[in-house]
Amino acid sequence: MSGWIFVALAVAANVAANFFLKKAATTLNAYAGLELARAALLSPWIWLVGVSGIALLICYALALKSLELSTAYAAVTSLALVGVLLVSSLTQLEQISILNGLGVIFIMLGIFFIAKF
Repeated sequence: MSGWIFVALAVAANVAANFFLKKAATTLNAYAGLELARAALLSPWIWLVGVSGIALLICYALALKSLELSTAYAAVTSLALVGVLLVSSLTQLEQISILNGLGVIFIMLGIFFIAKF
């Protein structure tokens, strides 16, 4: 069961990294070239992306200790997709359509079948 806890933590870190990257992209869009590199290094959003990415790698590696690769990979990537959809709808005011909702249902069914068989 501990593998699934690490999957959940990896998903949370993945969603956080994507959210922070979106924030960084919107704050750094006025820069180009070396100014962009300098602004990125000084951006707290970029640093949060890095911390989230490291957390993702550690949690995913720990999940792989007790779960099969195909199960852990499918769960982390699919659940992160669902998480990004939900977070973006709550924070970026993006709309979730009926097709998005159906997609989430199919993703959950797919994870269920991969994990059970």
